Amino acid sequence: MALQLGPIVGEVTHSSAKIWFRADAEGTHTCHVFTDSTSPTEVPGSPWQAVVSQPTGHTATVQVALPNADQLYYYDIRGPGGSTILPGGRLSFKNTPAPGTPTSLTFAFVSCHKPFAYDAAKRFLMWDQMEAVFKDKNIRFLLMIGDQIYGDDCFKKVSRGEQPAVEGYREVYQQYWGHASVMKILGRYPTYMIWDDHEIRDGWGSQGGDSEEHTIFKAARQVYHEFQHGHNPMNFGPEAQHYAFGFGQVGFLVLDLRGHRDMSRNMDERPLLGTKQWEDITDWLTNRAQNYRVLFIVCSVPIVHAPPGAADVSPLMDHWSYMKIRPEQEALVRLLFKVMNESDNLRQIVVLGGNVHEGTVAEIRSYLQEHNKRRRIYQFTSSPIANEPVGAYSFFITFGKTVRIDGNDEIIGKILEEFPERNFGLVHVNYDSGADSYRVVFELYREGKSPYTFST
Repeated sequence: MALQLGPIVGEVTHSSAKIWFRADAEGTHTCHVFTDSTSPTEVPGSPWQAVVSQPTGHTATVQVALPNADQLYYYDIRGPGGSTILPGGRLSFKNTPAPGTPTSLTFAFVSCHKPFAYDAAKRFLMWDQMEAVFKDKNIRFLLMIGDQIYGDDCFKKVSRGEQPAVEGYREVYQQYWGHASVMKILGRYPTYMIWDDHEIRDGWGSQGGDSEEHTIFKAARQVYHEFQHGHNPMNFGPEAQHYAFGFGQVGFLVLDLRGHRDMSRNMDERPLLGTKQWEDITDWLTNRAQNYRVLFIVCSVPIVHAPPGAADVSPLMDHWSYMKIRPEQEALVRLLFKVMNESDNLRQIVVLGGNVHEGTVAEIRSYLQEHNKRRRIYQFTSSPIANEPVGAYSFFITFGKTVRIDGNDEIIGKILEEFPERNFGLVHVNYDSGADSYRVVFELYREGKSPYTFST
């Protein structure tokens, strides 16, 4: 028995963690958790069993119990014979503070991992830089918010009958993730993922015939669950791909912008988010978001990017300002402002985006009287980590940097800064105990450039 891919530390809480791996053969494996790098003494309940089988592509996710919050733990994965399958021995990760704990936090976010767009010497340059920065900045977790693989060639082969769909997508994951530079991060830092179009095919959901009933979509979704979503939180149910989680007094709501996307539906049927997801996130934002002081909305495609005039022209129909999904853009933004202004506890909402192959800073500003308490929502975008960036040319030159959210110019988005290099983003949520307040600082690490910093 040998490790084929992984391990990946997924969702962590103050009392548990999910650990994922892919082995080369079937069998019952065990996950052992320790509080020391060398001690033979395991935490209560350890080891936990994980059954690796062919129907799940030889992947397995095990959920382990952790005795204490906000502590460093070490883990090992052993095969059926009792020997470790981790080449370098035990790995470590840190779990979260108890819910509601006031504390500072630094996390990272990336999107668009296509290393084969570069020659071998440069493919993982930004991943290697990330590893060094993570150690220095005390990163607590990583968000991978779309295009963790590029399955376009697989989609074409399956469509031509040249390749079985499920096995084809599994091979793509193995190819894109099976590199030490990637696994050094994912095995040590809790990582939360959400898919975007390239986990299926470029522009999925924006073309005729794209729907949840498509055979190839079902295969791509199955493999997405095997490799990504199986180690995410599932607090909206096992079928939902949107989810939420917290870190002390900081909350995260992760939207699924691909699983329900179907432009054949009428606008009142929510062709982007779907009615079930919209109901879930509306309820969560209305009844749960007030538990947090700072809230991040995670979107594989940023809410503010392409102006309406640009988004209505193919191939930019993936954007929120495309004519058929513009009502959902406005409805979500209005809901976010409403929740933030009606809450005594929630002080800031920040959107995190990916997909667009350039880093940006944007703001959404409301001029409505009912939003006079808190008028701004900021948005940070990190893209791409390992793909070709947009380069020197940007359609902002042609279409401008202003995105009108509603028809009366009462809510307006604006791109403040743009960065056309490969990049990864860090977010610092700094807690001031004396003032009992939080400040959010965005750092964008760019290939060949000094980091850029923006403070809300």
